[in-house]
Amino acid sequence: MAITWIVTADSARAKVLQVADRGKRLAEIEDGLDPGQVGDYLEEARSQHRYDKLYLVAPPAFLDELRRQLGKEVEKLVCDELDKDLYRVNAPELERYFASRPAR
Repeated sequence: MAITWIVTADSARAKVLQVADRGKRLAEIEDGLDPGQVGDYLEEARSQHRYDKLYLVAPPAFLDELRRQLGKEVEKLVCDELDKDLYRVNAPELERYFASRPAR
């Protein structure tokens, strides 16, 4: 089963959530990452095979910065991006939000 991570951020910090089970519940993996750390964190986790799919959720300016941080191998794992600030949204709300979006 593919491991899916969702990175959600505001302008000051980011957190990483993982789809935790077949019921697609989200579990928090990391919280409070500095925006400058996200690319390195994702690259290290990718090299350790900790995730297979990646979704990015951040305000437009941070999403642009995040794209610049990602290495080519991490970029290949990005399935979808959403240019919204949903950092403060709790996991169940975030699950409902993605469930309401059309599949990509």
